[in-house]
Amino acid sequence: MDSFLHKENIALYRRLISESERSASRDEDRHKMLLTLLAEETAKEASATEAKNRIDSFAWASSRPRSAAARCEETPSSSERSAPARHPLARGPWKP
Repeated sequence: MDSFLHKENIALYRRLISESERSASRDEDRHKMLLTLLAEETAKEASATEAKNRIDSFAWASSRPRSAAARCEETPSSSERSAPARHPLARGPWKP
């Protein structure tokens, strides 16, 4: 529903802008406002499409079955868990 409204608003603003450009007595303030409205509506449509794509990709990723090998790769081994993180500015040899 929202995408339909976005598309209709964009079409309306484009039509009004083209009529404004062809008019001999053009109102500059109205023309600038129409350009602003068109830019805002285009940005809304793009962000709505991006959000829908993110939701769809998350739903797909969370619903797909994972293999046993993929689950094993995600869990760290015991040697990775027990090793403490070393500060990047630490000097000298590492001592546990």
